[in-house]
Amino acid sequence: MNRIHKFVLKHGVNKIKMSREYRILNVQNQKGELVLWAIVDPNDPAPGECIFEVYMTGELLTYQRFNNRFDWDEWDRGRENMKYVGTVQFDDGRFVLHVFQNVTGIGAAFID
Repeated sequence: MNRIHKFVLKHGVNKIKMSREYRILNVQNQKGELVLWAIVDPNDPAPGECIFEVYMTGELLTYQRFNNRFDWDEWDRGRENMKYVGTVQFDDGRFVLHVFQNVTGIGAAFID
């Protein structure tokens, strides 16, 4: 039976165990923490690992950090592996985080 679970995210790379089938509902600021809610099966005997990457505005994305410059071809390759989840504001918009799911070799499947 599926349930809604809450996962706290931090700036940088976050590895989270989730059921093999899940649906991301939302990502928001809850009492100063970056929180992601998802429908999951808590009884899944073999959950997969989901990777979420959290970036600040202006920060280079992981796949752009190696050459330290923007390259449209690199952007096209990298964005195929990144699914945008949402943008969350803190401190009345003075601090903004952007959440992506890294779907490279994903260990779980979306429920559509």
